[in-house]
Amino acid sequence: MKLNIADTAAMLSPYATISNLNSTADSKLNIADTAAMLSPYARTQTMLDSLNAADNKINLKLNIADTAAMLSPYATISNLNSAADSKLNIADTAAMLSPYARTQTMLDSLNAADN
Repeated sequence: MKLNIADTAAMLSPYATISNLNSTADSKLNIADTAAMLSPYARTQTMLDSLNAADNKINLKLNIADTAAMLSPYATISNLNSAADSKLNIADTAAMLSPYARTQTMLDSLNAADN
C-alpha cells in the first residue's frame, strides 16, 4: 500500500495552511490597536510626569520664611537704632575734649603773653 498525494492532502487538511494562518493573524490584536488602547495611559503618565516636575520646581522656590531666615542676621532698623544709641554722641565728644580745649586756650594765652 502506497501513500497517494490525495491521501496526504486529506490527512494534513486539519492543520495550518498559509491562508488559515493569515486569517487567524488578521483577527488578532495589531500594534495599532495596542497603541490606540494604551494612548490614554501614556497621556496620563506624561501629565503625571510633568506635574511631578512642576511640583519639584515649586518645592525648590524661595519662600517668604526662607527669605526672612536668610536675612535675619543682617541689619534691621531696630538693630541700627540700638547700635547708634551706644555710639559716641557729639555731646560726649565735646565733654571729652573740653579739658584739652581749655589747655590749648591756656597755652595760646601764654604764647600771646610771651610775644
